[in-house]
Amino acid sequence: MEYNIGISIKDNRRDLTITNRFRYNNKIRIQYKCNVCGYDCGQCYVRGKYAESTSYCSSQFSRGDGCACCARKVIVPEINSIYATNPELVNYFKNIEDTKHYSIFSNKKSIFVCPECGCEKEMIISNFAKRGFSCPICSDKFSYGEKFLYSLFTELKLNFVKEFCKTQADWCNKFRYKF
Repeated sequence: MEYNIGISIKDNRRDLTITNRFRYNNKIRIQYKCNVCGYDCGQCYVRGKYAESTSYCSSQFSRGDGCACCARKVIVPEINSIYATNPELVNYFKNIEDTKHYSIFSNKKSIFVCPECGCEKEMIISNFAKRGFSCPICSDKFSYGEKFLYSLFTELKLNFVKEFCKTQADWCNKFRYKF
């Protein structure tokens, strides 16, 4: 099929308009603008900055590949980042720039901060989006004793492990050891 500039492709998986067509490395490359999210692949984003343009081969279009932004292959700060889709989560991130470079489905780690007490905790972003933030100091998910020991050891600047289980050492068997 010929993909000429200005043609719209609409089916159950995509709604795109061809914006450019050129030859690169002996392959016909196609650039598009998504009519659903507004993403223009002629303006590629790399870690929140504009970079070289991206494009699809005509064979990728033939097999039905859709918008890279809608499929979360490309994170666009104004369209599908945490900053744009879930602004209520932004105040939990220590580095606000992470919210502009990742989606809530990312498996990257980031440092989160409790808005109540300021406690910092490293988590995987997708786990944070699914389960929320459970503060080891002020959350109700921990017993008073755990909160007390955590505060004491932190204040004394001791290096400690909060919980030790079979995933860290085989000798634990099925038991969990705290502090």
